Amino acid sequence: MKNCLNPKPTLEDAIIELYLNVKVRKQEEVRINSHSSKIENYNEDSLEKEKEKLRKTNPFVIIGYIKSSIEILIDLKVQEKLQEIEVKKDDFLDHFDFGDGVNEYEKLLRKLEADIRSYVKV
Repeated sequence: MKNCLNPKPTLEDAIIELYLNVKVRKQEEVRINSHSSKIENYNEDSLEKEKEKLRKTNPFVIIGYIKSSIEILIDLKVQEKLQEIEVKKDDFLDHFDFGDGVNEYEKLLRKLEADIRSYVKV
């Protein structure tokens, strides 16, 4: 975060650092969720180059980048949770055999309804 020319970090430096952290995290999540091994390799040199490019960018644009990256991260987490819920729901429903049970219940219900009708007629 500290620049050799400017030992005291500025708000702009903090915004750039935050963006790069979110960007790296987003790319890790995308790689994990897409089961892809393709990800930009970030090392100190590539991060410094990107920081230099970002220093020339309007901080409000960088904040927009951060917002977009966080929205993507949130969407990925929501999709992950929805998949977990779907799997749990399928596992739960697999424990029940509704095929014969529903038919038996329906037969019993119809028989009871018929008994009540015949009782009411008398």
